[in-house]
Amino acid sequence: MRWTNAICGWALVMCLGGVWGCSSQDPSATSDNPSAASAQASARQETPQQQETPQQVVQRFLTAVKAGDEKTAQSLLTKKAVEETTKSDLSISPPGSETAEFEVLEAQVRGNEARVLSRWTDGPPDARRTDEMLWVLKKDAGQWRISGVVIKVFPDLPAVEFNFEDAQQMAAQERFVAEEFRRRSEQATADPPAAQQSVPQTAQAPSQDNKVR
Repeated sequence: MRWTNAICGWALVMCLGGVWGCSSQDPSATSDNPSAASAQASARQETPQQQETPQQVVQRFLTAVKAGDEKTAQSLLTKKAVEETTKSDLSISPPGSETAEFEVLEAQVRGNEARVLSRWTDGPPDARRTDEMLWVLKKDAGQWRISGVVIKVFPDLPAVEFNFEDAQQMAAQERFVAEEFRRRSEQATADPPAAQQSVPQTAQAPSQDNKVR
């Protein structure tokens, strides 16, 4: 089904424990643990200090996601996003994908906020799929950092925004996407296949007795 492909790209991964899913990490890695907090601070300090453009930040973030580099990916979030995801036991766990390809496209910058469009393509050779994502960035300590993403999950519904700085909003969006995915899957299973059209019989040649003499 196309819905598995649609959400597997990003949103379903978020809901089912991938990039933004529930963490299975050891409890000692919570925000209350000094070593965990120190690791987060270290990850942020190791990022380049020069002023990067929003596109460059998204480029580095997606490169980290593709490589499964959780440390770099987390360092490119806003401080508030790191705090919220850690507090709510959400963790960035990029699955990594050698077959993925992505493009970082145009950016819209307004003051201390920016939005960057990207395309992510992945999947088996005979079923590659491309999804567009609109990344939301903010200035954080003088650097552009990611605070959320907007994804067009279902083609007949509005795009879904995941606000990484609001754990409750993220959880609500995850529930919505998971429930909608479940509903559509059940509906597709319940709907009977289209009735096969009866094939009209071809006209038979008149029998020998009925031939016009």
